[in-house]
Amino acid sequence: MRKLDVYAFIAQQRQAVESGDVEPLTGEADLSHFRRFSADLPTQKLATESEADSQELNRVFWQIDGEQLSSEMYPQGRFLLHFYIEAEPVVMCQRCMKPFRYPLTAESTVEVVRTESQFEEVSDSGEVVLDEYEKVLANPFLEVLEVVEDELILALPFLPSHEDCEVGQRLLDEHAMPAEESPFAILEKLKKD
Repeated sequence: MRKLDVYAFIAQQRQAVESGDVEPLTGEADLSHFRRFSADLPTQKLATESEADSQELNRVFWQIDGEQLSSEMYPQGRFLLHFYIEAEPVVMCQRCMKPFRYPLTAESTVEVVRTESQFEEVSDSGEVVLDEYEKVLANPFLEVLEVVEDELILALPFLPSHEDCEVGQRLLDEHAMPAEESPFAILEKLKKD
């Protein structure tokens, strides 16, 4: 699925909530489909993986739920999409510089708007109203994979590393300045005197 009629989807979700039979929209795609996300990543296959394992691990899974909120401030309603995304891309550990699979989970909510003018709400006094939701344009269709890719990019740490990187920790320990030579140790000594 590439395009989603957001407003029809949210209307279906609202009816499903009333009947107690809510089914989120789910999908998956190969990691190579997300070119902006994977452009700076290493080869998406570890030496220890078989080709079949690598293909299975290079899948991105997502789930989308829709919701319409109405309030005094928004009598026409606000159209929200809740995203849950899972992936496990190969990244380079920034401590030991070895590739590893980084488990990535992203949860976010975006507000869907029909026009670009709705990106910035303006109060009666003329100030821009800061909102709790990021806004995306859909009139009425939304490119689902583009939003999924944006969320993947935002969820990946700038400097990923193993949780328990022994090689990187050993390098840090080897090149760390001894405490007695540290400029902070000198300041601590001055403070005590």
